[in-house]
Amino acid sequence: RPLAVKLTYDVGDVHELVALAVASMWRDVLGAEVELEKMEWKLFLSTRSNRAAWQTMRFAWFGDYNDAMTFLEIFRSDSEQNLARYANAEYDSLVSGAIGELNSKRRMNALTGAESRLLDDYPIAPLYFYVSKHLVKPEIIGFEDNVLDRHPTRFLRFAPD
Repeated sequence: RPLAVKLTYDVGDVHELVALAVASMWRDVLGAEVELEKMEWKLFLSTRSNRAAWQTMRFAWFGDYNDAMTFLEIFRSDSEQNLARYANAEYDSLVSGAIGELNSKRRMNALTGAESRLLDDYPIAPLYFYVSKHLVKPEIIGFEDNVLDRHPTRFLRFAPD
């Protein structure tokens, strides 16, 4: 009392702005004493897997396929990517059940339940989602929207007249 917390983040204009905003909100709303720790990318990568080396850390995750599992699977107890070391048997059961579920309604219910359990337990604090917008002339063909937002120019061309 007061709460003292260290927020570790990697270099980058956006990352620094987010860290400053979060620290400001924690100070204003919670009365917390916030220490900011900025790290170069290589040090940040080596530090984030050592859970004892940080208290709170800014992470980002991009979905690499169009399914909730790309995010939810990370927080299973046995996942190597579970850097928060979140462990909840109910969550694990819901995610495991969704993996083998062929009925789309039951699968969605399991994924929704897992997400609710995760957010209720607060091992993470989602702040924002990345979005992108593209202005593409109608006569350009080959532009396909995709979850990774990658658009190789080799597939783009003008539509034939």
